[in-house]
Amino acid sequence: MKFLLHVMNSKEPNTVLLYSDESVDWFLADREYALRLGATMIELTKRGWKINMVHTLSRDISEMLRAIEFWLPLYMTGSVTPYYNPKYREHYFRRTLFVVPKLMALTCAAFEDFPQTVNLLTTEPHVVELFEQEYLQFLNTCRPLMRIPQVGSQEMFSLLEDFEDQPTTCLVISDGLPLVTMPSEVLERILERNSLKHSEQILSHWRKRTASFEKNLKQHPHILIVTLPDVEQVRAGKASVELAESGCSLFYTVEEYVDHLKHLLSLLKKYENYQLCISPRSMSANVYTAVKDQVGVLVFKKDPPVRLFAMNHPDMTNAFYCYAEDFLKRLPLQSKNKERVIERIELMIRQLESH
Repeated sequence: MKFLLHVMNSKEPNTVLLYSDESVDWFLADREYALRLGATMIELTKRGWKINMVHTLSRDISEMLRAIEFWLPLYMTGSVTPYYNPKYREHYFRRTLFVVPKLMALTCAAFEDFPQTVNLLTTEPHVVELFEQEYLQFLNTCRPLMRIPQVGSQEMFSLLEDFEDQPTTCLVISDGLPLVTMPSEVLERILERNSLKHSEQILSHWRKRTASFEKNLKQHPHILIVTLPDVEQVRAGKASVELAESGCSLFYTVEEYVDHLKHLLSLLKKYENYQLCISPRSMSANVYTAVKDQVGVLVFKKDPPVRLFAMNHPDMTNAFYCYAEDFLKRLPLQSKNKERVIERIELMIRQLESH
């Protein structure tokens, strides 16, 4: 916190360079402190600061799950550039190196079984410069941890289509109804009503993804964990459309939302492999997370500025998959019962149609 608060007091925003392969239990175990630390880092990004973070992916799965929970809100700011080192090897001494160029550095080397260590915080210009050069040399051996395509670009369309096409089990966590379950007439009405550019490209993209989605449902489980809006939100026109490809916030009319729910119901009844779970709480508001075992992870932030993050590193994919499975296990049993879920959606349809 001394390091971050010193950064906060700096007049001009810069880039914070972060690396540590020490255990993160020291702050993740204290939830209150982790929240304070995360909030401080998010405040930095709001002030224009950027963060370069080299992640250590060889951690045990429980540590990885807690790290994902910590870093996900920071990823959503779009100010974090994550990397990993493909040649990483564990050592007896674990290293931490945090640098703000021309301002300060924090470093230590900790022996794994020794609880006490020296943490050096320095503002000596020459020492800070040497630590910066060391970090940048290390960064040259690293690779980007994820792809972040431009919204609406061909790269974005291709990433989404390729992911949907992969034939394996899929877990999705969202607070919106998936685009692949939307009937074509509803999508066409939304595109026309909002006068969106590239409507034909979006429709073509939707057809490819929907065809892959329904083809995979015949052989592989697809589990959607969704947080539904309440009826009054839908009536007020505040139910958001899950169409990150548009690059803007879109909302359903009541009729469009009802038609989407009806089509979702038909898919649930048609495909045994399709499971819908209704979560009483959102994992992360306005964030869609999809993971396919041994394939990769897609995370996109749906409110402006819209961003898509794609990862296929095996350790990261496995961590996200375990994270989604853990989220699923903690849901109440009635939230996962197919008959109960169908009854709840049918009730919501009746309530909206009676408006």
